[in-house]
Parts: sequence; C-alpha cells; structure tokens
Amino acid sequence: VKYGDELDGLDSSGGYNKLLIAMRKTNPASGSYKVPSATDNSTVTKLFDTGGSPARTPINLRSKIIEDASNAGLGLQNYLATPINAQVGLVGGMTCAFPGVNNKYSQIIKDSAERDPAFKAFTETAVFKDKNIDGLINIGDVGLDSGGQKLQGYNLLASTEEHIREMMWHESGHLLEVKLGKVAESVAFREERSQEVPSDRKVIPSQGLSAGSQDYALGEFYSPYIGLRMKGEGKYANTDRATEVLSSGMELLSSPSMAKRAAKADRETMLYALAAMNEKIKD
Repeated sequence: VKYGDELDGLDSSGGYNKLLIAMRKTNPASGSYKVPSATDNSTVTKLFDTGGSPARTPINLRSKIIEDASNAGLGLQNYLATPINAQVGLVGGMTCAFPGVNNKYSQIIKDSAERDPAFKAFTETAVFKDKNIDGLINIGDVGLDSGGQKLQGYNLLASTEEHIREMMWHESGHLLEVKLGKVAESVAFREERSQEVPSDRKVIPSQGLSAGSQDYALGEFYSPYIGLRMKGEGKYANTDRATEVLSSGMELLSSPSMAKRAAKADRETMLYALAAMNEKIKD
C-alpha cells in the first residue's frame, strides 16, 4: 500500500525518481564497502580458480570496477533501514556473495564447508570471522559481455555502470537476507507463490540458469531463477541456506527499466524486497 502509487506511476515521466524518493530513508543506514586484505583476496582468488571460474576482466580495469561497485553499495544504504558492511573484490568471474559469521546461518555455512574444501578456505578468512563484516561480494566479470549482452543478472542489455549497480543491489540483498534472519520467511514466500500458480501455467526454467542445482519452485516470477532452491550439505540437505527472493527483488528495484517491467510482471517480489529494506535488525 505504501508504495502502490509510485509503482503504478513507473510508466510516467520521472516515475522511477519518485519511487526512489519514497524509498529513501530519513536516517539512512551507515554501512560500508571496503576492499579485502591481500591475504583474503589471494585465498578467495584460489577458491574461484579451483572451482573453474577465474576472473577474465583485465587487471587494469579491476580497480575501477571495484570502486564503482563500492560506490553503488554505499548509494544503496540510503534505502536501507539496516546497514550492510561488506568487502568487495574482483577475484573470480562469477558474481556472488559469501556471508560472514555474524548471522544465524553461519553454522550451516561452516558445516557445509566441511564437505567443500574450496569453500572451506573462505570460512578461514578474516572476512568470514570478523563479526563486524556481513560478508564478501565478488563483483565478478560484470564489465564483460557476449554478443552485446551482459553475462549475468536479469538486465542483459544494461550499460556496465548500470549493471554494476544492479549486481551490487542483488548481492547486498543476499547479505541482508541472512543478516535479518529472513531465509525461512523468503522460502515461505517463494513456496506460497509457487502453490498459487496452476500447473499448466508454470514456467519451466532453462537448463542453463544454474550450474549447481536444477531444483526450482515454479511460479510466475519475473524470472524462474527467483524460484531457485539452495540447500545446504549433509544434515542441512533439506534446509535452505539462502534464496534468490530478496536479492532479486532488490535487483528489480535497482534500475528504471527493470522496475518498470517488474511492477507489472512480479510486483509481489518487489514489495517483499521493499518491506525487507525497511526492516531494522533485531537486537
């Protein structure tokens, strides 16, 4: 209800700016985005190299991309009630977020890492152990494209500057979800949306959407990827350690073109993200 007029008005001139004005907090969060230490940077670089996803962005372009990503993250703080304190690097090709120890799901991460030697290396970094840091965002090869289309995210025709902003809002959404302890709530939202859609209208995801899992809640989401189920390992094999719900909702809000389309195609996910962005962390 609070944002209904602004979402309805996204088709009008200046509609997106009006939405941002409505989203902006009177007392915005005071988060931070910094560069990892050289030691942690090297550790996570090896993680991506071992996993077959090394960064392909030329070395001379990486510092500028990391700077732009950090600035996009700082800009996001204006729309959050709970701050995000993250480190940002470009150490692998895939854009992703690694949550730190300061959240209720850290034990799932630790136990899952015992089965994954590469990821276990991250749990031994200062980034993961520092309770004042919410996690690490690898901005990845956001500046690269193929045939004029970006390699990741929902807005494949975005400029590099816009794409960096979109990806930072998305990955920050992952960190916000675990910081607020909302994974179970996001799962319930995702599964309820799936139940509401008649089976003959469900969209089957492309087999190329996720390299690691093909388990999706099928529904009328902006993208089938929002329905991705991400389970832990071992005794957590039936427990979601994260979702693509809040992160995707925040990405949809990050650019005028996506917000305009999503307000018609998947307003529910946008509203879910808006509610979370207004939520303050419980002590």
